[in-house]
Amino acid sequence: MPFISLLIPTFNSLPLAKQSIHSCLMQTFNDFELLVGDDSTSHIVSSYIISIQDTRLTYYHNMPQLGPSANWNFLISKASGTYIKLLHHDDYFSSPYALSHLVSSIKLNSCPNIIFNSYHHVDHLGLLSGSRIISSYDTTALQSNPLSLLVHNFLGPPSNLTWHRSLSLYFDESLKWYVDVDFYIRALRSNQLLLLEEPIISCSYNLPSQISRDYEHNYSLQGHEFLSLYSSYSGKKIHLWVLVSFAFRIMSRSFYELVSTLSDMPKLLFLERVLLYTCAFLVYQLRAFTASFLSIRMRRLSAYR
Repeated sequence: MPFISLLIPTFNSLPLAKQSIHSCLMQTFNDFELLVGDDSTSHIVSSYIISIQDTRLTYYHNMPQLGPSANWNFLISKASGTYIKLLHHDDYFSSPYALSHLVSSIKLNSCPNIIFNSYHHVDHLGLLSGSRIISSYDTTALQSNPLSLLVHNFLGPPSNLTWHRSLSLYFDESLKWYVDVDFYIRALRSNQLLLLEEPIISCSYNLPSQISRDYEHNYSLQGHEFLSLYSSYSGKKIHLWVLVSFAFRIMSRSFYELVSTLSDMPKLLFLERVLLYTCAFLVYQLRAFTASFLSIRMRRLSAYR
């Protein structure tokens, strides 16, 4: 049994798949298996895989296609390592020593069940644009209220998570926008948490092919999934900051979609509904007032010219 299973789901992008696979095979730590789940509509990735002579690599070409989260779950079901790390094909290890650092940290910290690592931001040109360093403050925030991830997912994509296979975690295939956050919240139920301050993964952002681009402006979907998860995980406790932040940062963009979404959420408490309506309506009115004010100012400035 390998110490860790590295899982790469890929779809119709040979350059990204090659970069991610190469970053795994170049690691100085060797006790791993690499599983590639290919949802591509062609054989472009499989042709490349054939050229790789490495017994650590196992390749699956999904026919028919499974879809993103189903592909992730398929690879998880095939993993045999003590630990599992999902690495999206647009993400990759930052250096050949990254996996060694991860494994050393796991062993030095009594083999925790959940490990989140810091990461680098890489733009669509492959250039480093910044880093997200996970701090002790983040540890406190996660342990005190994991639901805060519904408002701000500072942990980044699933490529930054490593977990012990005994947790038997799988992604909820019914979710689109919050599929990773839901997975994190369930993973955080384990008290054995380790956060790595060293960035070991480079995560690509703003690529046209990324799944999140399909849903980033679908506020109705985001609102429905948020309220569904909030209802499931909050119990009878009102998480005031989470609700207010959600209303102000997301649903204020479309007040009428919020009204429609709330009508499908019978589990929400009455006070939670009132709070969401009020916050979203206030921001909606503020946006209208700001637009009107700016329009008047522009007309007055034009009159002076």
